Amino acid sequence: GTSAVIDQGSALIGGLDCLVCRNYFGSQISSFELSIKMPPSIGGEPFKGVFIRAPAILTPPKNCTILATVIAKPSRQAN
Repeated sequence: GTSAVIDQGSALIGGLDCLVCRNYFGSQISSFELSIKMPPSIGGEPFKGVFIRAPAILTPPKNCTILATVIAKPSRQAN
């Protein structure tokens, strides 16, 4: 839904049925770029992913097509 709920001090927006970890890849100073392989169905060319305080979708929605994945350990700052 679109209603906000407070959970451990964070306002939740709602809208997507997924589990997300904020700042999974670290703080802004830990930002990085990574070439991500894209599927042939959308051209297959590598895509430059820019990760600036990026979240990670840990559990995607059921009716979701995953276009690419990144294998990485969470940052100690992830919450």
